[in-house]
Amino acid sequence: MAQDPKPNPSSPSPRSMRDFDFFGHVPKKIDPYRDEYVEESWNRNRRHRKFISLLFLALMVTVLQIWVAWVFQDNISYAFKSDLTPLELGDVVSLTPQDIPHNSFVKLEGITEHRGLAQTLTRNLSFVREEFWYFRLLGSRGVFIEVPPDQERFGYATYVKVQGRAIDPLKETKYRALIDMYQKQYGAKTRSDLRVIQVNYLPGAGKIPFVIMAALFIVAIVANTIILRRLLLYRKTQRNHTPHFQ
Repeated sequence: MAQDPKPNPSSPSPRSMRDFDFFGHVPKKIDPYRDEYVEESWNRNRRHRKFISLLFLALMVTVLQIWVAWVFQDNISYAFKSDLTPLELGDVVSLTPQDIPHNSFVKLEGITEHRGLAQTLTRNLSFVREEFWYFRLLGSRGVFIEVPPDQERFGYATYVKVQGRAIDPLKETKYRALIDMYQKQYGAKTRSDLRVIQVNYLPGAGKIPFVIMAALFIVAIVANTIILRRLLLYRKTQRNHTPHFQ
């Protein structure tokens, strides 16, 4: 019977399977521009978000200014009125509220009733609250005067000759509560046509806040234009930029 050959100490030992590289090592190709592109893309996205935020803020400011201009459109029209000659209306007894144009500069005369009201409010865009007295004129069918608290010039059953801005209180929110209070407190007849004369409130008064608002409105429009142009340019650049990786 044949026997297994004994290993020869002088012969080389058999090689292990681990000594063979069956798969080979394929070196990974690295794109030197990849990291640079990732950083550039991140910066572009950051700028894009910044543009969007600025555009949104500018649009909100513009919307706010448009809303303010709409709410104060009568005040703006009166503030920039160039004609300082009042409309002479004469004795209020011969008038009706419809004869007094809303938002006009008028001059009239009459006698105050023996009752009145007072309230504090702000005019136009002012943040300062002022106190005013209110008297209805006898025989006027619903014409009130708004005057500063001056006991020497204004009081109950007093003849007055005044000029100022005529407004329809139903178009001014701040006067609706006053008229409701007057009608409930004194049992006055409810009328659909009323007028309040803001005594000594001349055309051109309170113009500065609206000039500032107009300047801010122009700035907002310019800012929106610049931001929108840069945003569109960014979008165009982003569409034309196509990364190439190996």
